[in-house]
Amino acid sequence: VGVGETGFDETSLFLLDLQRLAFSKQIMIARDTGLPLILHCLGYPLYRSMFDMIESMLPTDHPIQWHCIKADSDLQTIDLFISTFSDSII
Repeated sequence: VGVGETGFDETSLFLLDLQRLAFSKQIMIARDTGLPLILHCLGYPLYRSMFDMIESMLPTDHPIQWHCIKADSDLQTIDLFISTFSDSII
C-alpha cells in the first residue's frame, strides 16, 4: 500500500551517503508506482535534507505519510512539508 518506511536515521550504522542512495531509490519507486511514500526521520539536522530530496523528486500532489514526529523534531521543516505536499498526512 506504500513505499517505505524510508528516510534518514542519525542512529543508523549505515553512512548517510548510503541512506541517501536507498532513499532516492525508494522515492523513485513511489513516484513510478504512484504509491504513497512512508517517511521516517530520526535526527533534527536531517529533516531539511530529506525534505529537499523529496521536493526535487516528487510532484507536490504525491501522497506522503510522515510518522515519528515529536515535539523536538524540526517543526519548521515539517510546516514547510505540510504546506508543500498538501495531499500528505503527518
